[in-house]
Amino acid sequence: MRIYISLIVVFLLICSRDVFSQTTIIDSLKLEIEKEKIDSNKSTLLAYLALEFRTINVDTAIKYANIGRNLAIKSSYLKGEILCGYILGESNRIKGNYAKALDIALNTIQKTENSSFNNMLFNLNNLIATIYGSMSENEKYLQYLRKMYNLTSVVKDDESLNVLYTNLGDVFEKLNILDSARYYTHLAYDISVKLNDVEGIGLTLNNLGNIHLKLNQNEVALANYKMSLPYVAENEEAVSYCEATMGIAKIYYSNGIEDSSLYYANKSFNVAKKKHYAQYILNASEFLAKYYKSKNRIDSSYKYLSEIVIAKDSLFGQEKVKQIQSLELQETVRQREIEEEKLKAENERSKNLQYGIITIVIISLLLLFLLLSNSIIVNNSIIKSLGILSLLLVFEFINLLLHPFISNITHHSPILMLIISVAIAALIIPVHHKLEHILIEMVINKNKITRERKTSTAPLNDRID
Repeated sequence: MRIYISLIVVFLLICSRDVFSQTTIIDSLKLEIEKEKIDSNKSTLLAYLALEFRTINVDTAIKYANIGRNLAIKSSYLKGEILCGYILGESNRIKGNYAKALDIALNTIQKTENSSFNNMLFNLNNLIATIYGSMSENEKYLQYLRKMYNLTSVVKDDESLNVLYTNLGDVFEKLNILDSARYYTHLAYDISVKLNDVEGIGLTLNNLGNIHLKLNQNEVALANYKMSLPYVAENEEAVSYCEATMGIAKIYYSNGIEDSSLYYANKSFNVAKKKHYAQYILNASEFLAKYYKSKNRIDSSYKYLSEIVIAKDSLFGQEKVKQIQSLELQETVRQREIEEEKLKAENERSKNLQYGIITIVIISLLLLFLLLSNSIIVNNSIIKSLGILSLLLVFEFINLLLHPFISNITHHSPILMLIISVAIAALIIPVHHKLEHILIEMVINKNKITRERKTSTAPLNDRID
């Protein structure tokens, strides 16, 4: 009971950022972790702690998520393992370690697919999507966003739709489908305002800046970037901060305001360097190297060229590229195997349905024959036995027929599937009893008529005897 009270306290602290500082939340989490003795509960608290450190110090977030995941694995606590795996993958993505992030995300999503944790399945598809987005693999980015879209029938909350619309806006901007990008980003912005989601408002304003920059609407882009800064700075959302300041730097540079351009480019670089965000170190370094080269400041230009080499190696080193390609091949093979298993199961189900229909028809014909036969006297127990057999076959047939639909609406929950099966049985059994009563009445009448006919047609001596 104590862990539930502790988690409620932690949740309230996290939701009350206007009242409690992030330091207070972290201190509270650390205190609860020290008190907690059960490994599965401790793994959940460590996941929350890693989540708090994700925007402060990504290396610390990775450390706590790793500890939490190991504890969850040790205690066979699947939910904790999935939660820590998600945070671990997201933290490595932010750091720019895409190969590691993809490896963790793909391993974690395999364990989630056969569970009832639909929200985590949605989030993990989002993580894989954004990893591909960070690597500029935009077709694969869109592919996983489509998977998220398919999950919105079971994950209907505004927060999830906000994430989906934000990323759809982002991928369409990267694919230069700018009308769609603007449409989905505005949808995400409206939801963020409705939810008073500070991070979401900052992120969507930043994305609108990116879209209008591509539309050559520099003044509108600049306004959006500047409006985003108070939100992303307040929420310490450093990724959006790096993007927004870099966007402002480019606009000022194109307008010939070089001092302000250099100021914002340095801000972007310094935050990215502090947070170890390789992608944004690369973006800022490329701009600054080009800027100092144009000013013939060779030493400064060389400094940032060196940063470019380091960042590119971190992001796109040969071994990492090979690792990503290997992971993608494994995932392609796994998805193919899943499709083959689904096809095999569907074929097997189709055969079983056909066998069921054939058996039901045979038993029905046998019953009909026994009922219509003028020469055979049928024992009531035979009708009862055939009736029970028919009931079982009909029940099994209905289960086979409805199984995919029931699985979808219950999300493979054993308890819910059992309840629905019991409900089906509760509907069938009274009908069976009614039919059985009617059939037995018919058999009694038929047997009576048969006996009378046999007596009336028997030889005279037989009747005297």
